[in-house]
Order: sequence, then C-alpha cells, then structure tokens
Amino acid sequence: MNRIILLISFCFFGTSIASAQKFHFGLKASPNLSWFSSSSKGFSTSGSKVGFSYGIVTEFGFTDAENYAFATGLEFNSRGATLTDNTVPAIPVENEIKLQYLDIPLTLKMKTAAKGKIKYFAQVGFVPGFNIKARTTTTTPTTSEEDDFSSSINLFDLSFLIGGGLEYNLGGTTAGFVSLTFNNGFLDITDKDYSVADKSSSVKATNKVVTLNIGILF
Repeated sequence: MNRIILLISFCFFGTSIASAQKFHFGLKASPNLSWFSSSSKGFSTSGSKVGFSYGIVTEFGFTDAENYAFATGLEFNSRGATLTDNTVPAIPVENEIKLQYLDIPLTLKMKTAAKGKIKYFAQVGFVPGFNIKARTTTTTPTTSEEDDFSSSINLFDLSFLIGGGLEYNLGGTTAGFVSLTFNNGFLDITDKDYSVADKSSSVKATNKVVTLNIGILF
C-alpha cells in the first residue's frame, strides 16, 4: 500500500513540475450516502449508510483558459450498506457491511467561463478503488456479532462517476468548490464464493454512492 501511495504521489508532482501553470492542487472533505444493489436470488438489500471521504485533489488544465481539465486525486473513502441473506427464510441473516477504499478518480472536468467570481463545471469519468478494510455486523434472530470481512470483499472496485458543481474564486489561482457526484459501481464488490448463510449459493452486489464534495484548490 505504501508503494502505491508513493508511486501516485511521484506521478502527481512530476506532472506538476512539467506543467506548473496549468496544475492545481487541493484538499477536499466529502460526506456521502451509499447503498447496495443486488439481483441475486435469496438476497436483499435494505437501507443506506452515511459515510465520509477525504483526500487530495489535482487538476491538469488542457488549455490556457483551463475550461477543460484532467481531474484526479487520492481519496480515503468510507461507505457500505446492509445485505440480508434470505436463503433460509426462517433464519434471515442480516449483514451491516462497513467498507473503506483508497479511490483514484480519473475524470474529465468541463468548466464554463467565469461569471464574476464563479465558474460552473460538470465532471465525468471512472473511479478505480482498492479495498483497505471491511467489517460486518452479522445479526440473526438470536445473535449479533462483529467481525473482519476482508476475505469476503474483492480487492478492486470500479465505478462510473458523474456530477457537477461550482468554483468560487478566492483570489489569484485559489478557489473554493462544492459539487454533487454520483458513483455507479458496476463490479461485484463481494468475493465470488461469498455467501452469508449457505456456501452452496453466492451473491453479487454493487455499490452506489452519492457524495457532497467541499474543498479548495490552489
């Protein structure tokens, strides 16, 4: 994990030196709301989970006006939801799953011309993610137990991101920003052999996340 972080940091700062005038670096904090989607027989999803992400953001402008930019970064993201195994109807097994990912957004950011101090933007792209922690609280009609869940979660996740927001110029090249994004996961987050109660059956689930992003760019 440390090697991945060092490699990404080297790429970011190496590129910034090569194109310093069009490079912006910043920080963000983002509350989110996530839930699971599953069509597997015998399984159901319920409710949503409030999570939080934070990290660095970077932008590399394609033009001098910077109306188009490659936006990426490095984010630590907490999300999850509840997945229930109903394969034995008389004994439902409810799993409240808490996940943590290291996300690396790869997106295109498209900005309007400035209107006063404000620029509006749309953002679209993909978000590879690497699971770094997973825990579950498993509840049956008679028991409740919290346990590590990492072995039942796939290491790699990938989602499609779409969203929009605005930037407010704070002076010079510094700007505050706020945006709303939706991540539509399309890879199964669970291990292919995972099943809560019955090892002869399996479940597939994808993650959906709505995020409010608040941050600053320098």
